[in-house]
Amino acid sequence: MIGATSPSLQIPHVMGVVERLQPARVLDFGCGTGKYGVLVSEVEGVLTVNAVDHRMPRWKEGYNTIYLNGEVPDGAPYQLALLLDVIEHLEKEDGHDLLRRLLARSEHVLLTTPLGFRHQEIEGQPWMTHKSGWWPWDLRRYRMEQLSFYPSHYSRHLRIPRLHQM
Repeated sequence: MIGATSPSLQIPHVMGVVERLQPARVLDFGCGTGKYGVLVSEVEGVLTVNAVDHRMPRWKEGYNTIYLNGEVPDGAPYQLALLLDVIEHLEKEDGHDLLRRLLARSEHVLLTTPLGFRHQEIEGQPWMTHKSGWWPWDLRRYRMEQLSFYPSHYSRHLRIPRLHQM
């Protein structure tokens, strides 16, 4: 069982940013199934795509290195860190701490999250529980280059209607 996954409707939004930035080094924090590793590794100019998660992704092929410790890795800085549908799984202060650590290691952080709190619990997968909800004003302490909203999909796992992501 793979559990919930980020909405497929956000793929063009994420990939548009990656293609615009053309980062040489990318960190996919909370890589989940690994779909973005595969997609990002195909972008011209991307040389390294590393991943962090608590378990091995289903699709490993797009990653150069996979860290299973849940920590932001040391080493050369990244041009882009992906934090896609991860921050809502943390308490608010832990989410801010993770953002600070990623910003210290990356020129850019691309963050996606449901707009506001969206209840989610999946039996047998405690790491998939949503612990916080995020609004644009929660991120005002960070310099944002862009803020977008787009529709999410109907969740077959949670049986919730179409909501929005930011």
